[in-house]
Amino acid sequence: MSNANELQRTPRAANVALIVSVCLNLILVGLIVTAVVRVMAFHPMFGPGIGPPDGHGVPIQRVLAPHAMIMAAPGERDRIHAVIQAHREQITKLRSDALNARREVMRQFTQPNFDKAAFDAALARMHAADIALEAEVLKIVSDSAATLTPDERRSVAAQAREDHAGRFWGGHGRAHGGEGD
Repeated sequence: MSNANELQRTPRAANVALIVSVCLNLILVGLIVTAVVRVMAFHPMFGPGIGPPDGHGVPIQRVLAPHAMIMAAPGERDRIHAVIQAHREQITKLRSDALNARREVMRQFTQPNFDKAAFDAALARMHAADIALEAEVLKIVSDSAATLTPDERRSVAAQAREDHAGRFWGGHGRAHGGEGD
């Protein structure tokens, strides 16, 4: 009788061990995927960045975005919003141009008779539209930055580094549990 009970318990124990093993493997896979996604999102190799001396870059467009400036210098909200408003019409036009250029690239790409010259011309127009849009966005950044004092600009950069360190390392604004800069 004792032998029958042992045989019944063995498959149950094996099933429990298998379920626990599968759960641990799923957790491990999730941690690996999370680490890879975070590295791809924040590693300087995947985008231009600036950062603290530990070399973990913060994408420059995040640091200098007008909303980041507003967060670090809330007293300048109205002036930065005025800068954005002054550029809104041009940004809307340039975004539309960039979108239309992308549509043309896809139209050329999907033609039954592929015309490389027409496709290359569409790519060049898309590139030019992107550059024009980026140039206008950089004007907004420049005009917004001009509204800030030196201390506010330092605050924007420091806040971006703290936010970046907190997201990358899962902490609250401190890289490696150390002091912020």
